[in-house]
Amino acid sequence: MRSKHAISLLSYPKINLALDILGRDESGYHIVQTVMHEVRGGLYDEVQIETRDDEKILLRCDNSEVPVGSESVMMRAVRYMQQLARREDAAAQIRGATIFLKKRIPIAAGLGGGSSNIAAILKGLAQLWGVEDCVFDFAREFGCDVPFFLFGGTALGEHYGEKITTLPPLPSSKGGALQFEIIDTGMQVKSEDAYARLDLKKCGSNTAMTEKMIAGLKSDDLRAVFENLHNDFEMALPGEIYGSQNPAEKILLAGSGGSKVRIRYL
Repeated sequence: MRSKHAISLLSYPKINLALDILGRDESGYHIVQTVMHEVRGGLYDEVQIETRDDEKILLRCDNSEVPVGSESVMMRAVRYMQQLARREDAAAQIRGATIFLKKRIPIAAGLGGGSSNIAAILKGLAQLWGVEDCVFDFAREFGCDVPFFLFGGTALGEHYGEKITTLPPLPSSKGGALQFEIIDTGMQVKSEDAYARLDLKKCGSNTAMTEKMIAGLKSDDLRAVFENLHNDFEMALPGEIYGSQNPAEKILLAGSGGSKVRIRYL
């Protein structure tokens, strides 16, 4: 839904089809290589935005666990967007906005829900305020996954995950398809906690699989994508059950923790 003064957007989760943790730099951040895929299905959040006649930003959510206060990442992103929009078009009357988030994506589940929400809000405000061209330049300041969600689809994320290279969509022309079922385990794992559990000496050994997956995407080879699914974070959750007895099905960690995803080769 969109009008001159209001817009409603769906905010989808992502899964990591491949996730390699390559080490940690001097800043303490981890270097990754990952193939991300936005899952557009029945699980999504909804963002509703209406412009205001004053300069206030009102941000609300129907889930009390989601931080929406003045110091939250989401609010800081909105305030930055408001200031940037004013600089980009000094003649325009950039006012405030009322933003409501209907939350359905599990929190701290490795699905990128928070980053997806921020990306949707930024896209919506950019459309309402007429400054679409400037969003990508600062998106990574509010979450390494935010740049990916501005594009969606399937993409390669490098460095901290914020350097995005779009990839071809999942192959289909040679027959077959991949079906995704996100499994909410009810377990919340913050990204920083998942990274802290890793033994970096055991990570980064599957980069060849990532290369084969990317080659499969580029050559329309769905089997190559399916056979090279992997996630280094699975080593951070010992005792969890992954894999499947069904050769046409795989179960793996969806991202950095919490949720899993069942991927079926149809």
